[in-house]
Amino acid sequence: MTAALDPAGIRHPLEEMSGAVDPAALRHPLARQAVLDATRALRHRLRGLAWPTPYQLIGIAYCTLARDRALVADEQGCGKTAVALCRILLGNHWPAIVIAPATAARSVWHDVQLPMWLPGVPVRLVDAIDSWIPPAGWRGVVVTTW
Repeated sequence: MTAALDPAGIRHPLEEMSGAVDPAALRHPLARQAVLDATRALRHRLRGLAWPTPYQLIGIAYCTLARDRALVADEQGCGKTAVALCRILLGNHWPAIVIAPATAARSVWHDVQLPMWLPGVPVRLVDAIDSWIPPAGWRGVVVTTW
């Protein structure tokens, strides 16, 4: 199926989602509009480096509708952090923190995922012995471990 274009010339994500997500998730008009709004806003900010899956777009839209007071709970590896990073980017919530396992903090998040999901945003890796605190007004992401 070829996705239709909306009036702004952006591919319509709701057609792409058919069969990929539960149709009930998009039944409400506010949910449908929130997905479209998130798609438009992310297209201008992610610069083609990464793109959320259909169910992640619904999660981003849900968090937007919930005014970022939402719990994103899913299986490991389904992209919960990517949903949160997109909301940080769209909602202008800075500074942010990513807490990851020690084995993934540098190799996955610091070096790969954060530059892909938040292009141009400063990232600082902080370990257990580092006492660095972000300065006031800093617009970046701190990566640390548990």
